[in-house]
Parts: sequence; structure tokens; C-alpha cells
Amino acid sequence: MEKATAKGVEIILPCDFACSSKFGEDGKMCVGDDTNGIPDGFMGLDCGPKSILANAAAIRKAKTIIWNGPMGVFEMKSFEAGTKSMMDTIVEVTKTGTVTVIGGGDTATACKNYNTEDKVTHCSTGGGASLELLEGKVLPGIAALDDAQTNASTSTRDLNREASFVEQVAHCKPNWEKYPVTQANAMSLNLLEVGAPALKTKLMMVGQPSIVQGCMDALTLKEEEPVQWMLKLLYDILREDSSCFSVFEEALKRKAGFCAPLMQILKSKAKETPTDVCMADKSAWLLSAIMAHVPGCFSNGDVLELVGAVTNQPRCSELGVLETITNLLKSDVFRGVVWSQGNVKDVINSVNVKTAEASVVYKYVFSIWLLSFDAGLAEDLKALKVVDKLRDIIAVNRVEKVVRISLTALSNLLPSKELREEIVESNVLDSVQNLEYEK
Repeated sequence: MEKATAKGVEIILPCDFACSSKFGEDGKMCVGDDTNGIPDGFMGLDCGPKSILANAAAIRKAKTIIWNGPMGVFEMKSFEAGTKSMMDTIVEVTKTGTVTVIGGGDTATACKNYNTEDKVTHCSTGGGASLELLEGKVLPGIAALDDAQTNASTSTRDLNREASFVEQVAHCKPNWEKYPVTQANAMSLNLLEVGAPALKTKLMMVGQPSIVQGCMDALTLKEEEPVQWMLKLLYDILREDSSCFSVFEEALKRKAGFCAPLMQILKSKAKETPTDVCMADKSAWLLSAIMAHVPGCFSNGDVLELVGAVTNQPRCSELGVLETITNLLKSDVFRGVVWSQGNVKDVINSVNVKTAEASVVYKYVFSIWLLSFDAGLAEDLKALKVVDKLRDIIAVNRVEKVVRISLTALSNLLPSKELREEIVESNVLDSVQNLEYEK
């Protein structure tokens, strides 16, 4: 009130009240005022006649009116006078050019009840939101749309990047005899086809074991096109058929070199081109996936070198970095050493689960799900505010696999007393119940 006085703002408060002994029309009624107050045992359910006149006078003087909230319990005939008279006056001044905005669920309902929705300048169900907008605050819904537009641009950029990569590979069938490093296996390599069924490629590799080493040799070439072609081939067959990992396991037992050529791609100078990012993403995914499937053939040093390459000034996309870390976390052998790296925690914690695209959120949740099985990581997960993020995912994300794995991760966290308390205090149950209502 002091602030309003200092700024010369007039605040009109009701000076009389329509009262009842019950919240209903069957109670004993009386009138209260600002001198004597509301009698004991009664409640004020509408403003009185003097207040109605004062409100009407203020409305007629105004050039712009923002109405948020009815004057009383207008749903009951005995207590609608304050609201109805204000509505009539606002409709009256709208006709003379006054800008009239009605905002708020109950006020909008009153507008509908009195059939005045088209007789005011604007009627909105946004009550508190309308006021916050006028204050200059950022509304969550608007912010989400802005973020969605940004994410849509990001998704489009990612799709265009992948499309560009695929197109380049489609127009490039390498002549392996041309390169000294692949000449020894050129005949076998020439039989490989990008886009062929994974099983066909696997059978060829099993029948000619040296072909795998030939693939690794191809990745060491200086020319980008044959390297891109080979990365696409290897990436696709492992994505399509996980049984193909057995081919690489056998090759590793024969001491085939995997780390060096793939790390060379990740550590080479970034060219900041769309295809360059795709090459880095596919190289990191290939190496991390093979490490997770055949951990006995790699050392902690190999794993840490890969983690460092994708987290320190990475050439990979955000999704590429997360996929690499998630692949490594799948391995019980390497999970501890990977999680011990501070930059890994930073990468996971940096994901904005409310605005990131679904593929990124899924990888975030998948990594948390893997970590949730280790009771010793409860403190770390609490520090990363994992419970809050899982709650937010359940509240805003409607990709079924993302929601399901989020719920499973929460279930895994329940045995921890600290995290169990966090789940209760963060009102996770409200978000879960909303899911039930939507179903």
C-alpha cells in the first residue's frame, strides 16, 4: 500500500460485503462493512452496494481495464451482484472505446455465463499468467515454444548433416586397389556394400577374417571419402545386428588394431563441416560400443583416452558425446572408471531435459538408469539433482520409451534413503499421477 501511495496509484478496496453464515444460499445473510467488519460466524461472499458503485465509477474513468478475478461467488444468485454489475459496466465502456481485457479461469467463466465473451476487447483463461506477462516475466509455455523452435532447428540441422553424409557415401564407392594400405585386402573389400543386409556382411567377414583388418586399415587413409564409406558400413551393420560384434571380438583376439585408427579420426583437426561431425560421431560410437561388448580386449587407459577425446573440445555432436558415454557405462568393467571422470558428470548434468530433443533426453535417462543400479552412487546422483530432472521428464516428455525408463530409474533409486526423501520432497508423485490421468 505504501508503494502504491508513493507512486500515486489508487487502490480501491471493498467497503461493504454481502455475508452469509454458510457457504451457500440457505444460510443466514447480513451486510458487513469496513468499519465493523464481518460478524463472527459469517463469511464475506460478495461485495456490497457501496463497493459496486465505487467500482463502476473507477471503470468509467479508465481507458484500459484488466479484470482478473470475480467480485464474489457469482455462481450463487444471492452473491452475483458484484460480479454481474462489474461485467455490465465493462461491457458498457467497451462500446465507447475503452480497451477491456478479461483474464482468469473464473472471470472467463463469468464472461461465458453472462454471454459477454464477444462484448469485451479480449477474454482469456490465462489469469495469473496474463498478469505475469504484463509484468514482463517469461512465461514457461512461451519459453518452451521458443526452445522448441530452437530444438526444431537443431533437429533439422542434425538431419541435414546426416543426409549430407549419406549422400556423399552413396556417390563414393572406393577403389581399394588405389591405396597402398588396402591393396592386400582390396579384392575382399571390394565385395563389401553399404546398405547390404548386416547378415550378408557378417558372413563375408567370418569367411574371410582378414577383411576386418582391411576395414581398420581403410580408416587410416588421408582421403575423407573412403573413410566415410567405411565408417558408414561398420556403423550400420553393428546398429542393425548386434551379433556382428562377435566378428570384431574374434578380430581383437587376433590382435587387430581398433583404437588407433578410430582415435586418429577423433583427434584429427576439426574441419567444422557437417560430414566431419558425422565422422566423429560414428567413430566414437563404434569404438565405445566395441569396448562395451568386448571389455577384456581394452585397458582403462584406452577407455580414458576415448572419454577425453569426446569430452575435451569434442568434435562430436551433443548426442554423439552422450551415446559414447552411455555405451561405456553399459560395461560393468568400465563404469567406475568412466564415472570417476568429472567431465563425464558435467556432460550428463548439462542436458536440459525440458528442452533437449527426445534422442538426447533418452540417452540422458538411459545413462541415469545404468547408474541407478549402483547403490554407491546415490550421493553423486543427488548432487546432480537427478530426481528433479526425472520428475521434469515425466512432467513434460511424452515419448513412451523415455517415460518408461524414467519411471524404472526412479524405482531403482527408492532403496536409497537420501534419494527416497528427494523423490517425496520433489513431488514426483504429482507428475506420475498426471500420467495416470492422461492415460
